[in-house]
Amino acid sequence: MGLLNSGKNRKSIRLKKYDYSWNGLYFVTICCLKNTSFFGEVIEGEMVLNTIGKIAHAEWLRTSEIRDYVILHEFVVMPNHIHMIIELDDTKYKRETSVLFQSSSRTIGSIVRGYKIAVIKQIKQEVKQYIKQKIQVEHREDTIPLLLLEKCMFKIWHRNYYECIIRDERAYENIKRYIQNNPKKWL
Repeated sequence: MGLLNSGKNRKSIRLKKYDYSWNGLYFVTICCLKNTSFFGEVIEGEMVLNTIGKIAHAEWLRTSEIRDYVILHEFVVMPNHIHMIIELDDTKYKRETSVLFQSSSRTIGSIVRGYKIAVIKQIKQEVKQYIKQKIQVEHREDTIPLLLLEKCMFKIWHRNYYECIIRDERAYENIKRYIQNNPKKWL
């Protein structure tokens, strides 16, 4: 069975006994479903974001506004994936509960999950606005496309994500360069 198997027996790529809410630096990659290029294209070594790519970019920037314990470092939105370096620093946050009752909402997994949900929500809003404008231009009272949109599942994300704990300055610099050069090396 491969790592990307969607069955119940899927192997975890997470470190056992490691708490992904611990302070530190993490390299995270989130991929699009079936490697589909939802976010735009690379032209002459530069990433050109489409509307969905701009939403993905803007929502990532909002992550540190929403979560005061997250510091964003280097990141890039590519046609079919996103690379990012995230720093967790909860020194500003005083834990009022014991470690036993610690919320999992401060983990890398919850950050990725929240980000994915926020992007989908914004895409739905964008599509809804587009349909409304199209209906108005055509001078119709048709609400069927909007009802279909509400029922529609926007699946753009691969179920899982990849993360790596950045353990030292050398690793950080290598990953940062990799992210910066990713569009130039796109085939």
